[in-house]
Amino acid sequence: MGELAFDDDAFEARLAWIFGSTRSGSTWLLRLLCHPLALEPEDGLGFSLPAAARGGPPVDALPVNEFLLGHHLAPRTGDPIKRKDGQYVPATVNSFWTPDAHYAMSRHFEDAWRPELRRFALVRLHAVLERAATRFPVAGDPAVVIKDVGASYAAPITMSLLPRSRLVFMVRDGRDVIDSLIHAAKAGSWFTRITKPLISGDADRLDFVRGKSIEWACGTDSCRRAWRAQPPELRRMVRYEELLADPIGELGSLCEWIGLKRDVAALESAVRENAFGVKEPTGPSEFARAASPGLWRQNLSPEEQRIAEDIMGDRLAELGYPA
Repeated sequence: MGELAFDDDAFEARLAWIFGSTRSGSTWLLRLLCHPLALEPEDGLGFSLPAAARGGPPVDALPVNEFLLGHHLAPRTGDPIKRKDGQYVPATVNSFWTPDAHYAMSRHFEDAWRPELRRFALVRLHAVLERAATRFPVAGDPAVVIKDVGASYAAPITMSLLPRSRLVFMVRDGRDVIDSLIHAAKAGSWFTRITKPLISGDADRLDFVRGKSIEWACGTDSCRRAWRAQPPELRRMVRYEELLADPIGELGSLCEWIGLKRDVAALESAVRENAFGVKEPTGPSEFARAASPGLWRQNLSPEEQRIAEDIMGDRLAELGYPA
């Protein structure tokens, strides 16, 4: 086994993982934390420093938008499984094969594969830092902020490999998440411009609401398991609705926790330049849809609301979202 060419423990401590549901404002949060960088490809880097920001202080937070490590650590094999205690767990290759000594990631050989998977993740993420430093000035000890909501179901195993990292649990009312996903699944939406529509009629829509509600519940349960395993000083919950109501206050507190130096002017610039509709089109069919909490009350039918409540209800209440 080769040695890491950097202080792996110190680098791991500069990682901040954003987990939570899709359509929770996580992309916005990533942009805010890593401002003035823009989430635009630059020769395979995945982000760029706009010309207007060049000449400023060295960049101290680098974004990774959907690392999706969990999809490889725990490949999904089916729909989430509801346990007897009401909790959902993802159906993955691991959930079936872990007890088998022959399986690559068998629990009997954790001492062999865990260090190497950790090493892979750290080397891959450190390469982001190394490549960024060839394009523009980067601070000597930058944070790397990894938005990985697409693999939130695997948050427990990801965080168990990198326990010195920080965990940001991005929370949003699950019914608003479903409402947003419905709009994305309709013909003509931003999502269906790259794939086929997922909803073609009322029956499809009810099945879609049911399936996405279960996915939200499973992702929430997985994030809470990762949350409970993480030391209190290395975990933060960010509520989308609170970030929307007080973006400067919430962002400032989060930056301080991560160790990012942001004065009021920098915070104001990040919020202003990444405000809703400033850099992208908005509307029901766009990626930036509405930024208005509570639209589920008028957009979901009574039957859709009932389905969502039956599946999400206890979790919504525990997270502070009233019926």
